[in-house]
Amino acid sequence: MKNIFKNSALRMAGQGTVVAALVAGTVGFVAMNKTVELNVDGHTSEVRTFAHDVGGVLDAEGVSTGQHDLVSPSLSSSVSKGSDIVVRHGRKLSLTVDGKSQVYWTTASTVGGALKGLGIRAGDGRLSASRSESIGRQGLSVRLSTSKSVKVLADGKVHRVSSAAATVGEAVKAAGVSLGSGDRLSVPAGSPVVAGSVVQVFRVSKKHESTTKSIDHDTTRKESDDLFKGQTKVKTEGADGVRTVKFATRVVNGQVVSKSKVSSKVTKKPVTEVVLVGTKEKPAPEPSESSSDSSSSHSSTSTTPPSSTTGTAADSLNWTALAQCESGGNPRAVNGNGHYGLYQFSLQTWHAMGGSGNPINASPATQLALAKKLYNAAGSGQWSCGSHLYD
Repeated sequence: MKNIFKNSALRMAGQGTVVAALVAGTVGFVAMNKTVELNVDGHTSEVRTFAHDVGGVLDAEGVSTGQHDLVSPSLSSSVSKGSDIVVRHGRKLSLTVDGKSQVYWTTASTVGGALKGLGIRAGDGRLSASRSESIGRQGLSVRLSTSKSVKVLADGKVHRVSSAAATVGEAVKAAGVSLGSGDRLSVPAGSPVVAGSVVQVFRVSKKHESTTKSIDHDTTRKESDDLFKGQTKVKTEGADGVRTVKFATRVVNGQVVSKSKVSSKVTKKPVTEVVLVGTKEKPAPEPSESSSDSSSSHSSTSTTPPSSTTGTAADSLNWTALAQCESGGNPRAVNGNGHYGLYQFSLQTWHAMGGSGNPINASPATQLALAKKLYNAAGSGQWSCGSHLYD
C-alpha cells in the first residue's frame, strides 16, 4: 500500500512540474509578442513582432533604410507594446535656381514641403512643377526662376521689366519686344536671366542690290579693196557690253556691316567694231588745165565747187536719195564714227578727193561735186546707202 501511495505522489509531482513549465513558457511567449504602430512615409499600420529593437521590426516588415532616410526612434532603440515607429524615406531633389543647379535630399513628399523644409522661398517666382506635385522615391528635378529686373534696349528705346522668366529670350518677350527671324541679342537667348541684366536687341536684315559695269568692246581692222589706201570705213559699229553684279548687304540697326558678291553675269555682250582699211591704189591726178582756165578758177574758188567730171554717169544718179539716207539731208551731219556731211565722208576720203578741212564746212554743192568724183573713182560701194543712187 505504501508503494502505491508513493508512486501516486511521484506522478502528481511530475505532472505539476510539466504544468508549471507550460505556464512559464506561455507567459514568456506572451511577453515577447507585442503590437507596435509603424508609419512609413505617412502610411500607418499595426504590426505584431517578437523583435527587441526598431531595426528588427523594420527588417521583419521588409522596410529598408539608407543614409538619407529618417527613422524615429533610432534603429537600435528597443520596442515594447504600443511603441510608435516612424520612417521617412529621403528623396532626391535636383533644384535649379536661376540657372544654378544643386542636389538636395528631403523627406518631404511634395515640392512645396521640400522647398519649405529647405528654407527656399519661391515667392512670385516661376516653378517648373506644381507645389503640390509629389516627389517619388526616384526623385524629381525642379527649376525655379525668381523675379528679376531687366532692361531691354531695342529700337532706340529702353524697356524695363520685372520678370521671373527663366531665359533672356523669355525676358525680352515679357518686355513686349518682338524679335524678327534675323534679329540677334547681345546675350544668347537661352542664357539664364541675371538680376540687373541689360540686353540689347540688334535688328538684322538683308538687302539685295545690283550694279552694272561697262565691258569695253574690241576693234578689228580688215583690209578692203573697195577703199583707197589711206581710207577707212566702219563696217560694224562697236558697242560696249554690260556686266551686272549682284550683292547681298547685311544691315544691323540701320548700318551696313557687310557686303558680299552673290553673282556676276554678262547681261549684254560687247560688239566688236569692224573697221575696213583701204588697199586700192588712188586714181592718178587729173590733167592740169590751161593757165587761163587756172586763173579763172583761182578767181572764183570761193563760189565755184571743184570739178566732178560732169557729163558722166554720176550726173544721172539720185544724189538726193543718197543724201537723205546717209545724213537725213543735213549738210552738217556728224556721225560718231568719224563721218561728216551730206554724204558722210571720212576725213581721209574727203581729202583724197581734193577737199580741205571738214566736209560740214563746205557748201552742199562742193559736197555733191566731191561725192560724184568719188563715185566716178570707186563706184557706189563707198556708201552703205549706195543702192539709193539708183532709186
